[in-house]
Amino acid sequence: MKESLLDEAIQAKVDHSPYIKIIPPASFLDMIALEKNSTQIITDSGGVQKEAYFFQKPCVILRPQTEWVEIVKAKCATIVDTDQDKILFAVDHFMKAENLNFPPVFGDGKAAEFILKEMLNQFGWSQYTPKINLKDLPIQLSLFLEKLLKYPIKFVQTILL
Repeated sequence: MKESLLDEAIQAKVDHSPYIKIIPPASFLDMIALEKNSTQIITDSGGVQKEAYFFQKPCVILRPQTEWVEIVKAKCATIVDTDQDKILFAVDHFMKAENLNFPPVFGDGKAAEFILKEMLNQFGWSQYTPKINLKDLPIQLSLFLEKLLKYPIKFVQTILL
């Protein structure tokens, strides 16, 4: 495919570049591994933008806007659209940037613990609020739901793990 996109001179430079590697489409898990081991990410994908943030990788956004304005405001990403000068400037900026800050703009990662504690509190079972161990969460949640099913509940919210 790259042969149809690039002329021979550019293709030769890309093939011999230590910085660029064109690969076939990657599975989700392969993509996560690539993102985790990168130094920065250049993308037009909204999902990849957010994953870059979670992996604390600066992101150059190849779109005119983003749904993840928080990462732009935190200066962890920049919107460049398809402007070549802006792309090069942003890549250079992030290559030279030191000590980028990735504040917890999407929460602290403890939502499951908070939800379970609140559910227990709502039913007066706060004394049973366990110290949450994420690997045991499905078991704890199952035990809680078993107790919960003994009550006449008119509305039940879906719980996904």
